Amino acid sequence: MGELAKNESKAVQLVNWVIDRGIEGVPPLSSAENLAIEYLIDKSFAHNEERVDSLIDWETAKNFTSGFITGLGGLITLPVTITTTPLG
Repeated sequence: MGELAKNESKAVQLVNWVIDRGIEGVPPLSSAENLAIEYLIDKSFAHNEERVDSLIDWETAKNFTSGFITGLGGLITLPVTITTTPLG
């Protein structure tokens, strides 16, 4: 039981570290606070609702693009994976 608790503690530490990096930012990415401030000072938006929508749209597009590019590696290796799979 002690080993399980130790592993769980490491997992919790890892999750906390990832959350902290997501909020605080990791170069070259801005922190969540800095990103919000950038949108708040941008005068090209008439209302905060437009700012929020733009921020969500931009971040969604970035996440989609990075996921798509990451997935290309799997698509490229797919023919090799299929040919090495046992048939029965």
